Amino acid sequence: MRKFTLSLCLIVSSLMASQGLGQQPDLPQQLSLEQALLYAREHSPLLLAAREEVQAAKGSELTAGLRPNPTFSLNSESYPLFEPSPGAFLNRQELVMTVEQPIETARKRYWRERVAAAAREFVESQASDVQRLVKLRVEQAYSQVLLAQADLDSARELLADYDRIVAINKARFEKGAISGGEFRRIEIERFRFLDDVIVSESNLHNAKVALLTEIGYPHVGSDFETTGSLDVKPVEASMEQLSEDAVRYRPDLGSQRFRLQQARNEMSLQKAIAVPNVSPYVGYKRDFGMNTLAFGIRVPLQVFNRNQGEIARAAAEQRSQDFRLLMTERRIREEVAQAYNNFRAQERRLREIQDFYLERARESRDIAAESYRLGGIDLLILLDAERSYREVVRTFNRARYGAVVGRFELEAAVGKEL
Repeated sequence: MRKFTLSLCLIVSSLMASQGLGQQPDLPQQLSLEQALLYAREHSPLLLAAREEVQAAKGSELTAGLRPNPTFSLNSESYPLFEPSPGAFLNRQELVMTVEQPIETARKRYWRERVAAAAREFVESQASDVQRLVKLRVEQAYSQVLLAQADLDSARELLADYDRIVAINKARFEKGAISGGEFRRIEIERFRFLDDVIVSESNLHNAKVALLTEIGYPHVGSDFETTGSLDVKPVEASMEQLSEDAVRYRPDLGSQRFRLQQARNEMSLQKAIAVPNVSPYVGYKRDFGMNTLAFGIRVPLQVFNRNQGEIARAAAEQRSQDFRLLMTERRIREEVAQAYNNFRAQERRLREIQDFYLERARESRDIAAESYRLGGIDLLILLDAERSYREVVRTFNRARYGAVVGRFELEAAVGKEL
């Protein structure tokens, strides 16, 4: 038997080692948004904690459905203390053994189960709402990585473009076409573009750390590449339609409905508690050598405490949850309206920059560079055109990010993917 147990342990250990059970999977080098969301669903501490709360609620629900335990009692009376009578020990006393079983009346166990079931459904809805919020946070963090990468790519491109200007003017300086002071100024201006690259690299590393933290990956120093883009998908639905969808799908509104149902069931339970339980008992009685049967019933008299206070509390709690449900629905409709308006504004901002300002800023920069090369403008005008183009590119990247995140926030406000 010992050999069989050892062999079984070795087989299980080898399977766990081969399949990587009990270990978090390695992060892929090419990380998509879908992979990040899947990893977060399995390893996010917030989601893991919410699932454990669901298990705790299921335990409470199991307890609520249990019947009360019977009670065993053993009593010995009338045993002569100072002048024991002759005979066996059991024949010199009154010995009573009984088993008592409380019987719950007025469907108390049923209503207790209904209260616990509503509490469990409330916790499950809360866990779904935590998943909704975690999904939004991962989407925002992933988009932040994409923004940082876009800023870095733009900064490197702008630095490369400016390095070509520096190279041209270095040749002109060596030929004596420009003064040393003008060339030094061109070299000093390069630091602005180099600084953008340095800051963008730091922002990219920090954004990746934030994303790994959100999905629950323990090694936040790990490097990876993203496969997504800051392309924005359109939303065809109207705000009124999305508002109605939110009332139907939002898990936090569903949890509030379960909370109201729990309050209603609690009201019924407290009314049932006002009805006294009965506790029949049956037993054996040995009365100085005579064997007899003992039986009876116990019923508490509800004279003073008829559970008036708990009934009043449950009624007030039910009214409170009614108002909270109304408040939650109005807040959700407000969130949908604000998210919808924000997304439309971000969408319009991106369209204006992309269709008009970005191309014109690029043309202005190229014209200024060519004019400067031909000697048509001075250095200050060229540098001003370079700065303007750099700011428009940065604004364009942020507009893309704002539109993408705005759509994610709208999905989170509605409670479903659009």
